[in-house]
Amino acid sequence: MEAIPITYKPKHINNRSEFGHYEIDLVLGAWNTKSILTFVGRMTRKAFQLN
Repeated sequence: MEAIPITYKPKHINNRSEFGHYEIDLVLGAWNTKSILTFVGRMTRKAFQLN
């Protein structure tokens, strides 16, 4: 699977009017320590975290 740059995100997503779009970030710990994956809903701004 090839990564798609954020610059190709459809413009209508920026108005935050549709449920179901998420921002995802991965924070890697130093030297193979714990990592954290976060999901934030674009519309609700509710955050979920996996660690």
